[in-house]
Amino acid sequence: MCGPLSGLSGGDVHALRLLWHWNQREPGRVVLLAPEGVRAASPVDIPPESLMPVRTPLDRWLRGLISYTAVVIGRTVVASATAPPARFAVTASHFFHDVVPAALHKLRFGSTPVVYVHHLVGDKTRTPSVRTWLSLAGERFSVALMRLSRAVVFVIDDQARESLARLGIQRERLLMTDNAYDPLFSLPDVSRSEIPSVVFMGRFTAEKGIWDMITLARALQDAAPKAQLTMLGDGPLRGELLDRVARERLENIDAPGFVDEETKWRRLRGATLFVAPSREEGWGIAVGEALRAGLPVVAYDLPAYSHLGNLPLYVPVGDSDRLISTVVDLLRDPARLAGERDRVRSQSETLPTWSELLDAELDALARV
Repeated sequence: MCGPLSGLSGGDVHALRLLWHWNQREPGRVVLLAPEGVRAASPVDIPPESLMPVRTPLDRWLRGLISYTAVVIGRTVVASATAPPARFAVTASHFFHDVVPAALHKLRFGSTPVVYVHHLVGDKTRTPSVRTWLSLAGERFSVALMRLSRAVVFVIDDQARESLARLGIQRERLLMTDNAYDPLFSLPDVSRSEIPSVVFMGRFTAEKGIWDMITLARALQDAAPKAQLTMLGDGPLRGELLDRVARERLENIDAPGFVDEETKWRRLRGATLFVAPSREEGWGIAVGEALRAGLPVVAYDLPAYSHLGNLPLYVPVGDSDRLISTVVDLLRDPARLAGERDRVRSQSETLPTWSELLDAELDALARV
């Protein structure tokens, strides 16, 4: 069982990859509980017989943050009630909408919860607000459920592991893992247009820096009038972003929503540059995939990208002026852009592969 009940983030992608790989080793043994729309957006093929759709009456109203929260709570209830027996209940994140069904699954069927922790809210510096307080409270509740249900927890960095240990998770159940970024198929051929193309990929939330993309679109109208921005993904603020794009008549920005894996990789292989304005990341899968596609990446300097070394071009976190000026300078300097492209291409093949990574995760679960 997997829990991409709130969208399709980097952690969801990792969990979906695990379940697909698991099904290759044990055909027909993996069942996915998720909204039907996940099939179209999933990076792996999900056979119809392997998907148990999670539906709520509110699904068609998913647009703003309030309706998004209501839908996620509804999906949590449905998933908790309909999950079939299994040895493991795999959740894509440590947030309540994923952990609650896994904890209840253990009570009902004696399964072992398996939780991916992308990052902890308590480890991040956020502006105090009601939303921040609610996030922290929800996180403490989820971690308590993980501890009580003796969940196996995959973490990607030492900070998350130490924080979870301080919160009472048994150290022997905290397993280190990594990320990989290669597609299931061969990379498409590079097919760049003469029109500069800048790509964003991720969930449409404030933490992912989506409003910086609006600012970038305004700047490029004057600095690089031919450049086009494409924002791939979905999330609670996509409707609001589209409203702002229409209101400001920003014709150089497009947000088509989720696209299938082949389309995503074709877009990456046809792009000029990738921009990652996220202020919080636990996995950084989108950045890794862009690098694997051979794209220069401009990103805020986050700890989550440390395993990528100097492959991205970093700017200070939150310095949107620097982010935008770096993008503009690259688009105006074809020679420098070509040099960055060559540098990324020569180093990106050293990144881990999904096959070796997921084999290690499944072997770790077998030992547990």
